[in-house]
Amino acid sequence: RGAWPASVPSASATRRPRRGGNSERSLSCHSPVTPLSRQRRLRRSRLAALVVLTATWSAAAQPPAVSAPYEAEFEFRVELPEPPALEATEEDLALGAALYAVHCASCHGDGAVSDSEFSDLRYSPTPVHRSWNAIVVEGIYATGGMPAFKATLSTKDAEAIRAFVVHQARIAYETCNAIDQDAEPARHQSLCTRVLPGD
Repeated sequence: RGAWPASVPSASATRRPRRGGNSERSLSCHSPVTPLSRQRRLRRSRLAALVVLTATWSAAAQPPAVSAPYEAEFEFRVELPEPPALEATEEDLALGAALYAVHCASCHGDGAVSDSEFSDLRYSPTPVHRSWNAIVVEGIYATGGMPAFKATLSTKDAEAIRAFVVHQARIAYETCNAIDQDAEPARHQSLCTRVLPGD
């Protein structure tokens, strides 16, 4: 009896390759030892899983989208500061009120009341009061939109306007101090704070 062959070729290994085909490729594709088609499918599955995981991690790393109404809730507001001490006569205040109505109200609001911290002169900080004449008369902020009034207002006129503004600020400040912020938050915000304009 003859010896058994070292290995029994599979049916696929003995199959004749298609005309024009590559015999080595035909053997390897159908060999039970190296199922490359299964390996390719496995690699594709792993790659697809990796893509899904990467997309999931990327989405988790991004901040949540903020809706427009939610963004509108965020605004910077400043509270009405304590106005500076200023002595003024009734004549000074009357002159200041009249001059303010003619030269200032169109930009800064009637009665020195406006909806913006920049244009509401009652919110003017101490440095503005110290440089009042330079700002109003000389126009040191002309490039920023505040024109010089030296052609129409004297230093005395400008000081009368400042006295009126400080007087209005004092009235508002005392009113705000009398408001209970916890009991009347909306009223306090409306009367005693202003939005700080953004860029």
